[in-house]
Amino acid sequence: MNILHLCRTLRLAGGVETYLRRLVEEQSRHGHRLLVVAGEGPERPWNGQGVEYRVVADSHKASAGRKPRDQVLARAEEFVPDLVHAHETINFELALALAGRYPLLKHAHVDFACAAGGRRFFRRSRRACVRKLGPGCLWHYYAAPCGPAANPLCALRGYRRAREAVSTWAGAAGLIANSEHVRRSLVAAGLPAGRVHRLHYFVPNREAESGHPLAGERREILYVGRILPDKGPDDLLRALALAGNDLALTVVGDGISKSDSEELSRKLGLSDRVEFAGWQEDVEPFYRRAALLVVPSLWPEPFGIVGIEAMARALPVVAYRSGGIPEWLDDGVTGTLVEPGDIPGLARAIDEVVSDPEGARRMGRAGQERQRELFSPEPHMKRLEEIYLEAIESFRSP
Repeated sequence: MNILHLCRTLRLAGGVETYLRRLVEEQSRHGHRLLVVAGEGPERPWNGQGVEYRVVADSHKASAGRKPRDQVLARAEEFVPDLVHAHETINFELALALAGRYPLLKHAHVDFACAAGGRRFFRRSRRACVRKLGPGCLWHYYAAPCGPAANPLCALRGYRRAREAVSTWAGAAGLIANSEHVRRSLVAAGLPAGRVHRLHYFVPNREAESGHPLAGERREILYVGRILPDKGPDDLLRALALAGNDLALTVVGDGISKSDSEELSRKLGLSDRVEFAGWQEDVEPFYRRAALLVVPSLWPEPFGIVGIEAMARALPVVAYRSGGIPEWLDDGVTGTLVEPGDIPGLARAIDEVVSDPEGARRMGRAGQERQRELFSPEPHMKRLEEIYLEAIESFRSP
């Protein structure tokens, strides 16, 4: 099959790009011919036979203009895709042009039916937004707030963009939501339920792990992700201050709130127990030395791919019960769920896991089994090809 992937960037900026890289490598091994078109990034960043990478500057942006659009359409005409798999792009003009020529499948990595760019989180009340997209979003963008900017035009632009996204992707031959949480939101926004498929992320299977460093003098917990208020790193720091004083924390990632989190760590007297390691292309060494992964997301995570990465390594997880996280974390079996914002509860859950080495290993083994059964490459690729064929048939049908 000839597959054209349309994405924002080829840099490994987050979970979306990590998933796409793995998907490209798997599809290459399955013998598909691939064209990956991105708005930015290195010309050939990932492995795979029969894969062509094409960077068309700004082609993912709403204001890209005719030249990037025409470049993509011209290359698509030469490539003749059986299907276009669109990831994170807001170039709706290009999407509509492609959808008129080829079966187009939209992959919803985030909930695009949201004026704040998928970030369904009210910062003032520290709670998730469950509103249906509508004019009231313009008020909540500032009053709650969920939007990041002080300029009122930003709310209007965000709202219009979300409405345009819903309208554009409603005409796609199919849609993929990376969790049931996202699927329900898209259907509530008016997307056709019969064409919105849930497909969880996958990660490569790992060799069985023998155990975790729970018996050392400094038992280490791990945070992997962007450092933003809605990701909850400050909740984790406050929980660490309440947890056992022999625990250490490594924060792997970067973000606009990194300096604020570093300052909070100093104020809490945690400087000698917290390492801010920055963004790392290779996170494997940090997973290997950790006893536990913590995912303290306050906003409703669309999925949370770091969780199944930890499970693949037989690492137990403590996480807030937000968004799609309960779809992969089996509470009490593969880890522990805590209600969002419950910092004392988060501290207790961390203490309970690391103070019970045998229980932690049992959770880790159960997590690894669950990942191999539900979040491994084989079932993912099988279901994805079924969705591809449904989208192609939908495009061909009147």
